[in-house]
Amino acid sequence: MAITLKEGDKAPAFTSKDQDGKKVSLADYKGKKLICISIQKPVLPPVQLNHAT
Repeated sequence: MAITLKEGDKAPAFTSKDQDGKKVSLADYKGKKLICISIQKPVLPPVQLNHAT
């Protein structure tokens, strides 16, 4: 189910699994800074991140 949000909209409550299979929910991060990135287009090439040191 896709949900379209606009800037300023509250994020809907959800629960998912992390990379280790542990359940996590948005409520676990209430009051903390959180960045959520979702890339859903399989036609895009792999993303490469470079960090300058």
